[in-house]
Amino acid sequence: SILLVCSSGIFHQRCILTALLSGAAQGAAMIPVVSDENFQFPTKENLLDQLPILYSLCDEPDAIMQVILEVFMEIAVLFQPRSATMLVLSIKAGEIATRVKNGGRRRMQEVGSISSTTSMNAVTSKRYEI
Repeated sequence: SILLVCSSGIFHQRCILTALLSGAAQGAAMIPVVSDENFQFPTKENLLDQLPILYSLCDEPDAIMQVILEVFMEIAVLFQPRSATMLVLSIKAGEIATRVKNGGRRRMQEVGSISSTTSMNAVTSKRYEI
């Protein structure tokens, strides 16, 4: 499992993009955790707007766009320590631990099925918070 702690600008970091592609290639479960109240859930449209940045950061921008969208088909855990009580943080931490222990709720597709020829129209993004 990959625990992806999401904050603003996370997808502008080469090491994050590399880790996501590697995790997808291995079929790892991705568990998104939103830690920043300013984090914007990625959509196909805003990823396409960031395509020049993605090209500068990785060799497979189309594949990474699909992986990022796939990550958020999993329900993200909202974990914001600055604005939550200890009870809420404890509950959220327990939920994260359970997901990690269970290997996440879903596994990523293998990178072999993620290629630049894959139509981005076939990918949908569901955004949820709990």
